[in-house]
Amino acid sequence: MRKTALLLLFFLSLTFLLPSCTQSKEDEDTIHVVTTIFPLYDWTREILGDVEGFSLTLLLDTGTDVHSYQPSAKDLIDIQNADLFLYVGGESDEWVEEVLTQSEVETNALALLPLLEGYREELTPGMQGHADGAIDEHIWLSLVNAALSMEEITKALIDLAPEAAEALTKNKNDYLLRLAELSDGYQAMMDHAACHTILVADRFPFRYLAEEWNITYYAAFPGCSAETEASFETVASLADTLAREGLPVILTTESSDGALAKTIMQTAGLDVPVMSLDSMQSVTSQKIADGYTYLSVMDANLAILQKALGSN
Repeated sequence: MRKTALLLLFFLSLTFLLPSCTQSKEDEDTIHVVTTIFPLYDWTREILGDVEGFSLTLLLDTGTDVHSYQPSAKDLIDIQNADLFLYVGGESDEWVEEVLTQSEVETNALALLPLLEGYREELTPGMQGHADGAIDEHIWLSLVNAALSMEEITKALIDLAPEAAEALTKNKNDYLLRLAELSDGYQAMMDHAACHTILVADRFPFRYLAEEWNITYYAAFPGCSAETEASFETVASLADTLAREGLPVILTTESSDGALAKTIMQTAGLDVPVMSLDSMQSVTSQKIADGYTYLSVMDANLAILQKALGSN
């Protein structure tokens, strides 16, 4: 794994060598919540609302992709000082397990993926895994997972501040209503879809979303594969699918340069629009300041999928 134990131990040694700052009384009374990725941050932000006594920190706010992120010394200090640390718990978070194991300070950490896999098996038996037995770590690209995550995060926050339970629960329930409205939009899309197939000239972190709505998908690479060059056979197969299915759109992720999509079109002898689905894997603090939210992204993804599926 690229985030080696040696590197993490180096960072951890820095955290213990750095002089500790004297905390003010106000800081001591604040409940510090730290999240790894943007969706967890945004869900927590919505649950907290204007409830006082909390601080919220997002570690990945510089546009670094979740799969290439390496924690800084400051990040590790933030985790060490957190009253609650939220992370996904998938393959890209192997560094987290190393940090939690090596730290001399016990951290109140909540990994959502293991919890969600159990819940999804209860709700939809057989859906927690995939046909190839792999577990998809991109849990946030599912409205069902978003709702389940909100429940778990709310429980964890109430454990830290039981006096705020009523306000936190109300904020969570209000957000769940908005999630339900968005889910109705996805259902309407499928009810009016001219086709139920998408082609993605890219990696494919959207398996939960596709399987949740019974969308058949063809992609150049599985999940967030490290592969960067599609084989001739892959290009030919995707070009054949594009022509055979008469698909109106080729999809990519937000990080694509579009080159593979162009190659597939040229191979198929077709010219169709190329549109991007946002997987929320590279988010900056500036985007957040400009109003980028989980709901706005999933609503924008809905609009893209409506075009890809020919849903009026």
